[in-house]
Amino acid sequence: MAIETTVVDLVDAWATCTPEATAVEWNGQRLSYACLRDASLHVSQALLSVGAGPGDKIPIFSQMSLELLPAILGVLRVGACYVPIDMAAWSNARIDATLEDISPRVGIATSQPDTQRVPVIVFFQEPWLQSSFDNMNDTCSQLDAIRRGLDTNALVYITFTSGTTGKPKGVMIYHQALSKFVSLTGGDCFNTAPGNPACAATIWTTITRGGALVMASWSTFPELATTCDNLILTPSMLATLHPAGPFDKARSLYLGAEAPNFDIARQWITPTRKVIHTYGPSEATIVIAFGRVTADSEPDLGVIIPGVQVDLVDENLRESDVGEILISGPCLAAGYLKNSELTDKKFISWNGKRAYRTGDLARRTKTGLLWNGRADRMVKNRGFLINLETEVETGMLRFSNVRAASAFMWRNKLMGFVQPATVDLEGLREFMRYNFDQFVVPDEFVALDQFPLTAHGKVDRAALNGQLEDRMAQDDADLDTFVCSSSYDALRWAFAKCLHVPFQNLTRASSFSRLGGHSLAAILASKALMQQGYATSVLKIIREDTIDHLEAKLTKIHAQLKLVECNCSGNGIAPLSDAAPATDMHRLMLAQSAQNPMSNALVVSGRFTGTQDAVPMPRELQVAWATTLAAHSVFKTRYDLQTWTLHNLDHVNLDWQEVIVEADDFDNTLLSIEEQVWAHHRNLQSVRLDVPYSDMTCVHAPGPNSSCKAIGFVWRLHHVLMDIFSFINLTSDLEQALTKGVVTPGPRIADYARFMAKYKTDNLDAATEFWKGMMEPLCEQSMFDIQPPQIPAPLKSDAWHRMSYTTRETVASVEASVNGYNISSATLIFAAWALVLANYTGHPTASFFLSRSGRMVPWPAAPSLVAAMNCRVPFTTTLPATSTVQQWLGEMHSILHRVAELENLCQSLDCSIYPEPYFNTGVQAFLYMPLGPRSWEVHHRMTAQAESIGMVWRVQPAETGTGEIQGELEIDTRVVDLGWAEEVGAFAVGMLERLAGAEGNVQSKTAQNWLDPKHDNSNEATGAKIHDIPFVPNTLSQRADKDAIHPRASSSPSPLFLSSSTSLLTSPIDLTCSPPSQKFPLSSHRPTTTLLPFHSSSNILSTSESRGVPHRLTLSLRIVPSNTYPKRSVMRFGGGIGALEFWREDEIVELNGAAGWMGSVP
Repeated sequence: MAIETTVVDLVDAWATCTPEATAVEWNGQRLSYACLRDASLHVSQALLSVGAGPGDKIPIFSQMSLELLPAILGVLRVGACYVPIDMAAWSNARIDATLEDISPRVGIATSQPDTQRVPVIVFFQEPWLQSSFDNMNDTCSQLDAIRRGLDTNALVYITFTSGTTGKPKGVMIYHQALSKFVSLTGGDCFNTAPGNPACAATIWTTITRGGALVMASWSTFPELATTCDNLILTPSMLATLHPAGPFDKARSLYLGAEAPNFDIARQWITPTRKVIHTYGPSEATIVIAFGRVTADSEPDLGVIIPGVQVDLVDENLRESDVGEILISGPCLAAGYLKNSELTDKKFISWNGKRAYRTGDLARRTKTGLLWNGRADRMVKNRGFLINLETEVETGMLRFSNVRAASAFMWRNKLMGFVQPATVDLEGLREFMRYNFDQFVVPDEFVALDQFPLTAHGKVDRAALNGQLEDRMAQDDADLDTFVCSSSYDALRWAFAKCLHVPFQNLTRASSFSRLGGHSLAAILASKALMQQGYATSVLKIIREDTIDHLEAKLTKIHAQLKLVECNCSGNGIAPLSDAAPATDMHRLMLAQSAQNPMSNALVVSGRFTGTQDAVPMPRELQVAWATTLAAHSVFKTRYDLQTWTLHNLDHVNLDWQEVIVEADDFDNTLLSIEEQVWAHHRNLQSVRLDVPYSDMTCVHAPGPNSSCKAIGFVWRLHHVLMDIFSFINLTSDLEQALTKGVVTPGPRIADYARFMAKYKTDNLDAATEFWKGMMEPLCEQSMFDIQPPQIPAPLKSDAWHRMSYTTRETVASVEASVNGYNISSATLIFAAWALVLANYTGHPTASFFLSRSGRMVPWPAAPSLVAAMNCRVPFTTTLPATSTVQQWLGEMHSILHRVAELENLCQSLDCSIYPEPYFNTGVQAFLYMPLGPRSWEVHHRMTAQAESIGMVWRVQPAETGTGEIQGELEIDTRVVDLGWAEEVGAFAVGMLERLAGAEGNVQSKTAQNWLDPKHDNSNEATGAKIHDIPFVPNTLSQRADKDAIHPRASSSPSPLFLSSSTSLLTSPIDLTCSPPSQKFPLSSHRPTTTLLPFHSSSNILSTSESRGVPHRLTLSLRIVPSNTYPKRSVMRFGGGIGALEFWREDEIVELNGAAGWMGSVP
């Protein structure tokens, strides 16, 4: 279908009607409409001569100039669409990415482009501006034919906008959409860059109406704006002007592209001037709504232009009074260039029409639509979901003298920027605290004279972020040379170093936890304080929290004792010649290895990844390792395995050998040697333990001129010598040694052993009573039944298998949640696993091992000690029947503080306190791990300790480095079924996401109903009862048949929790089952006691009598107190203390692997 009118037609009409009228002004020069038309015809002729024509995408390399408009019109005349490329503002990378997307055959340039990506470039000739276009009938005939051939699918331009994704995307605009837009709007003066969609709005709304377009640069805009009737600009640009200036001529101000400060905008309203705010994304051809800013009311979205329809939808695309804005009508763009996936995601079919999902939020009122910000500007702060635009920025704009505001999250802190620099920041903070919730108040305010702006005239948040990074780098440099003259300054210095907070912003009221402190930061802070001559334990930093409380707890230590703590008796450091008792932890690890050499074996491999000129030679690496290990006494220690005492070793414990390979074989050889080391160790019948084994194989590839091209190592050592925190200390010292720096001796293992002997004497009784009390709720029903493999796994010693799971969470989102709960991230992770176990056992008590760093011990030198200090801690928690989730998590957090005080004594406890069968799973919260060496790529593998444990759940940052969190489930395939374990891991991810994704309102629901869908309320998620979590039924020890009943796949699994209470409620469950005649063996699960029948009215939805065809059932449960259940024939499914009634007789089946039986209930 042919296009009735194009923007070129409208411009040509004015060139005929008012040929001498000014069309465009730039830098004191003017171009009339007649000259504009003729210059564009010269461009068209040049483009036709090089083969350009309809359908081409022609880049225009330009900046503000008189040549810009003729170039644009010339491209449109040949039926092509133009792609503006701003040579003044765009980076080379952005230009290259744009050209790669459009793949142009020809381009036009008003300035010299630096690119080889365009085969033919037409350079604009300056004489064209004043040269008439006469006697060119052939060209005009060609252009007329092209014009008649334009249809409704013809594109007019492609604008590349970064939007919110950061990657520029090409929005393709139809001719007819632009024509519709300009027929309803108007413009005048602009200084937006050529690549900005607002530039297109200003150009076309001015020259299609016969107006004069005044072009301005950033420097000339304030002056030229005084000469214009209409100003089109962003709110950030408006903030640079003052309404008291000489702008009397301006009759209309049009604001767009950002949410305006309406208080500032109102200052521009006069009896002869109106202020209009606009709304519209690039994907809807610039603007779809205009609203008048008034002096006494909050503006709504404005009047929608004719032909455009706006709807609000919820997350399920159902119409709603509050939700995302959908736009439909002739204004819509064709989509995104070469991005069909994004086009399909954003341009959807909705209610029989094509609609664009804006990502903008609004709410419907009686008077119109009110702006609610962007969905992608919703962030979590301190556990609460907030809108940066409509809450934080709008709040700051309400404060006096604030002319512009911007807010964003930086390093997990809410940052607030305001303009101008004279804003009273303390007054602003108090204003925000008084008028808004605390989680809306920025953690830090920054005032600037001017905001950096993008080429589109919007606040450049990336530039602001860069300013913060630069400031932090400078602060870090200043801190490196800072001399602390008091304990107060030492604490501020340590907080600043470890929490990346400006030193000058820290006061005695500064809170370690509120500033983002966690266990790793506390370890680093403890080490930092020792560098300044002050001692305090990691646990004290966490417990005392604020600088003023910690100041009273600091101990000044003598200079030469900065890295060594005296024994707790106060008599000074014992001479090295005196034997020290081995810690119970080390005794246990060595004893385990004596029984099974594979226990506690550790293999670390690493390859140098620094610059080629820094690759060390093998001898240099050997000396550096020897120097490093000599600084840590555990590598110069011998264990007397009869008396369990520590003694000096007269040499460094390191056996060294070298392997030379070709550079091309380096990576494969390094991996091969690692496997060989494991194979060798696996075949050993015994290992040396008095001097725990420590042998390193250096792999290197020689380079030219006696250099080394590549180098790495494979290190086999006993776990007693090192843990992950120790390794970070070692590699830091290794890098120091390789640069010929001084390696400072670390604290001595003998001193730590003596400290622990005294600490055990003083605290073992308290630890015993503490863990006895913790274990009291354990009972047979709370025992977690790990399901054995369907097919027996090979009997090998390293039969562990690791499964990885992606999550929706990031480190930042978890931190936001735990800040809201006022707990640690470890508490959240442990709680999620407790919910998993409670779900599978059907009992509210969950028991499992925790992996702990061991650095919480009240020995200040602990963070710097190289030796195995990590410990496996038995832990039990009970989901309370009456407490809210917030209360339960808070109680668990408090208990974990006590655990931290005593965790190093766990290996000294009588094992009968925590019976082995209850502790067959472990949890590792590795959200915060120390950074590895900069110049080495390292990974390690370790065999488990000897406790009977078949499953370890681990939560840690993903290797992508983007802050995403992943879960890992590691299982012993000799004792755990792989398929069943995959379900457990997926369920664990769901529990973590639900706890982390819950809102800050946590006070309403009781903990015991967290798994009960009856009590689910999305607005009070963390106040939900504990039993509001979806259930994955327990499974058989041995699956008897593939055709057993299994839940059908569902995006939201039906909840089911078997509770010790006398009642239970679940929603219907969609199942398939084997033919009724199929028999299954009876499970060995513990008998159940609570009976829960189905609704008799909704048993079988459909059946098939054909043998082998599954029946489809919907099973629905209702509350049935066990003491009132009638005597009848039922089928009971094992697991926990619940039972399900199945209305069949004399059959044994399997529900997701959980066997049941038919029989008479007494």
